[in-house]
Amino acid sequence: MNPGVKINILLIEDNPGDVGLLMIQLKESSVRHELFQATSFFDGSNICKNNKIDLVLLDLSLPDSTGFKTLSSFLEKNPGIPVIVLTGINNEIVGNQAIKAGAQDFLVKGQFDGKLLGRSIRYSLQRYKTQLKLEETARVLSQAEKRYVEAQEMARFGNWSMDIVSNKMEWTNEVFRMFGFHPNSIEPTLSDYLSYVHMEDKPRVEAFFEKTTQDAEQHDLEHRIVVDGRNIRHVVIRAKVNYEDADGKILLVGAIQDITDRKL
Repeated sequence: MNPGVKINILLIEDNPGDVGLLMIQLKESSVRHELFQATSFFDGSNICKNNKIDLVLLDLSLPDSTGFKTLSSFLEKNPGIPVIVLTGINNEIVGNQAIKAGAQDFLVKGQFDGKLLGRSIRYSLQRYKTQLKLEETARVLSQAEKRYVEAQEMARFGNWSMDIVSNKMEWTNEVFRMFGFHPNSIEPTLSDYLSYVHMEDKPRVEAFFEKTTQDAEQHDLEHRIVVDGRNIRHVVIRAKVNYEDADGKILLVGAIQDITDRKL
């Protein structure tokens, strides 16, 4: 929050005494602001509709709305405005529930001064800004992941990994489809993989996995798999040992691509 920028604060509170005290505390908060006031949920929503509001101080007990429904309804109607909840209940559980419900912070009436109010406002604006950045990052990553999955489908390409102790494998969706399965319909193991390898190629594939787990080099192999008991697919598999420092696991990580079309 830039100290030199004036922010528009909306106070939704129906108790005249609390309104008067909050106006004094806002002046003491060192936050440059213009104050908008409403005494009901309906009036507060209209002010947000007609003005650019940067932050809302919201009482949960209003003439036309009470409890956490007040907060959830306000956030539903005004998703782009950070909220500080004002409560008369000195209960940390209530405050934590308010934050879980979407508030940036909560203050107990009669237990904060102008300095604490100013700190809460600055914290809430910064927290909300950080939250928006995280949501945008998540959205971008989600789009990137979607494009990556689509690219794998078009290239008939998938990734996999295997715990070299248990031989349990993890496949991406395209690997499942390559072997004729719906994504995540089984918990694959090396034995499952080998069971689909063409009989004539199985000795080479078994040797491939054994050799790859013994050094740090990348190994490639072209072989055939038999899907649905009759469809022969040509694939290229690549693998390399990877040491997971976080949990001490040693994984075989790799990729597989269906190259059947090249053989036609």
